[in-house]
Amino acid sequence: MIDFIRYKFFYFGISAVVIAVGIYSIIVWGYNYSIEFTGGAKLSIKTKVDETNLRTVFNNNNAKIRKLKVNNNQYQLETDYLTDQQLNNITTELKKTDKDTAVISSEIIEASFSTELKNKMIIASVLAILVILLYIAVSFKSFLFAVSAVIAALHDSIILLGSYSFLSRFFGFEFDSLFLTAVLTTLSFSVHDTIVVFDKIREYHSLRTSENLEHAVNKALTETMVRSLNNSMTIIFVLTSLTIFGGSTIKHFIVALLIGTISGTYSSPFIATPVFVLLSKIKNR
Repeated sequence: MIDFIRYKFFYFGISAVVIAVGIYSIIVWGYNYSIEFTGGAKLSIKTKVDETNLRTVFNNNNAKIRKLKVNNNQYQLETDYLTDQQLNNITTELKKTDKDTAVISSEIIEASFSTELKNKMIIASVLAILVILLYIAVSFKSFLFAVSAVIAALHDSIILLGSYSFLSRFFGFEFDSLFLTAVLTTLSFSVHDTIVVFDKIREYHSLRTSENLEHAVNKALTETMVRSLNNSMTIIFVLTSLTIFGGSTIKHFIVALLIGTISGTYSSPFIATPVFVLLSKIKNR
């Protein structure tokens, strides 16, 4: 049997450093928000008009370009919010230079919709945490198990948020609804893995009421560690493959899931369980 709990403050120290770096990144660099959260337009335009003239056309129509990429006469643009009339005027002007100009795709989101989406995502996250707290408290008949699991889940979410800020700053990752889906998925994965460990702790400690809690916890962790690692590694291998060989449209989402899976695998034995032991000791003083 391995004495995992003996090194609990070492685990906490590692997490504190990673979280501190992530929070620094969030405060200093923030995120590269998609138009889902800022409002605006995302356009794909095929035209032979050069970039300088294209920018001039957009400026003439009071359409500020935020981002622009070009590949084989096809422009990928993000702009401020555009009305249908503005888009029609832009297309008409571009066709004066190149009659074959065509808008391949367009996505226009109003600022009011982006604000509504932010609020809904916040509400969804809060509800998810509350439901997790209630479910574990009822299932394990202990509020300490529930609080420990939620702390671990929040730990994983903060690490993911901090990591994504770093990726947003240096690799252009966008903070969009898919990323928030990855955050909620991380919450689910973290709690699932934690429940497996907590179930063993409850089993060993209830069967041997005279047994020291730390002994029961170490025994439970030793028994479940290989299973948890095997389960997590299969997921990590799949996500890594998708990150390397998957399409660009889902790459950022997959990377976020990969970070969340790694963090969730770490937090169940090394955050949730030591926190439970500390809370139990405080309660029994």
